[in-house]
This record gives sequence, structure tokens and C-alpha cells, in this order.
Amino acid sequence: MNKYRVDRAMEAPCPPIGMNSILYIGESYVDATKVYMHANGGKDAWGNPHSLYGVMLSIWNPAKNEYMVKRWKS
Repeated sequence: MNKYRVDRAMEAPCPPIGMNSILYIGESYVDATKVYMHANGGKDAWGNPHSLYGVMLSIWNPAKNEYMVKRWKS
């Protein structure tokens, strides 16, 4: 499983299930952080304006077998 993930989504304890929201998925914290910092909130998974959407940075938690959101911005 990839360790880091950045998504466009509404604020939630875990990222969405679909793939459309993913801006980055991989093993590099540096790359994930760069994508997170440069991404702007206010857009849905398809890039359309949506005020309830933001950007989330998540990390894989092997103990729970799921991603956990570590940072979120709107």
C-alpha cells in the first residue's frame, strides 16, 4: 500500500474511496507535502468550484488497514 495520499475532498476522518479525488499517492513524504502545499481548496474532485471541498494529506495506518487524515485545508 502507498504510504501517503493527497486528495480533494470534504473534511472527513478518512479520504474518499474513489480514485477521482487523488492528487498524489506514493511513498514520498516530501512529494506529498509539496502537492498538498500547492493545491488549493474550494474545488471538487473534478476541479469544479465547490466551497465545501478542501485538500487533505493522509498517511497509511497498517494497524487499522486504512488511511488517516493528518492535514486538511479549505
